[in-house]
Amino acid sequence: AVCVRLTGLTARFLEEETEEKPLLLQPKWQESPPGEGGGQEESFRYVTLYGGMNAEDISGAVCAADGEGPIEDRYDACAAELSAIVKRLIKEKQKKKTLIQLLVPDRGEDNVLAGLAAFLKTAHLEHPKLYGQVIQADPDESASSLLAKLKENRAHPEQAEIRYEDGKRLVRDWRHLPASQSGAVPWKDEGVYLLTGGAGGIGLIFAEEIASRVK
Repeated sequence: AVCVRLTGLTARFLEEETEEKPLLLQPKWQESPPGEGGGQEESFRYVTLYGGMNAEDISGAVCAADGEGPIEDRYDACAAELSAIVKRLIKEKQKKKTLIQLLVPDRGEDNVLAGLAAFLKTAHLEHPKLYGQVIQADPDESASSLLAKLKENRAHPEQAEIRYEDGKRLVRDWRHLPASQSGAVPWKDEGVYLLTGGAGGIGLIFAEEIASRVK
């Protein structure tokens, strides 16, 4: 009598055991000229939003945060507008890919709106036909200059976080810390750390690790 059947199982001997070393990454803004690499050829449709910017003269752009009231209310309003647009696009089930571009200031209180890039990244992971970009630019720029930035970034829908500094286009990426730094303890005495997620237990592991290493 067959009690258990395993299908698709393969097995092999490990030639040698290797010790896994922790890998540390650090966010980094890296210069990336608009004409460098990329260049999408497929037809996209575009949705433009802005918050805390002087962009009302851009045709079709939606104001997601008008600069009135506390910043937490403006952030909520911008997130709600983005969420409503994403839900609408998902319901439409369009065959064409869509790029959502959100313009935010590169400085000042409204720069916190750049954090909504995380929402757009998650939307893309769950719905691959939806792409999102958060573009940080000078809030005092003219509408024509901002429109030019929107257009040049449409050639790189895979780049989710872009900002402009001193006329240079920067893209947020990750860099590996050198081996000498990878082995160093990343915590410091009297540091403050926010652990998000990890409610299943891994958050507690990190908390115990930090508490055991520093004061």
